[in-house]
Amino acid sequence: MTGLRFRGEEIRRFILENVEKHNNINKITATKFKITRQAVNKHLQRLVEENVLSVVGKTRNLTYKLASLVEWQRTYEIKPGIEEATT
Repeated sequence: MTGLRFRGEEIRRFILENVEKHNNINKITATKFKITRQAVNKHLQRLVEENVLSVVGKTRNLTYKLASLVEWQRTYEIKPGIEEATT
């Protein structure tokens, strides 16, 4: 693995580990890795395109969240005579 590719993966891993903790993940990532905000935006955009992050808000009020990878829902019909198990 080349140094640049490893660094990109390290940056994206940092983003994923910290995105839910900070509203300004762009600034924090840029500062930590000493890269421009434009460079961070490219990493964020890649994660959005890969459906790992989702975007909330618009333009200056953008925030990023971890995307739901699987959504599961099931409905159960409740019929008379069914009791809740207590164990």
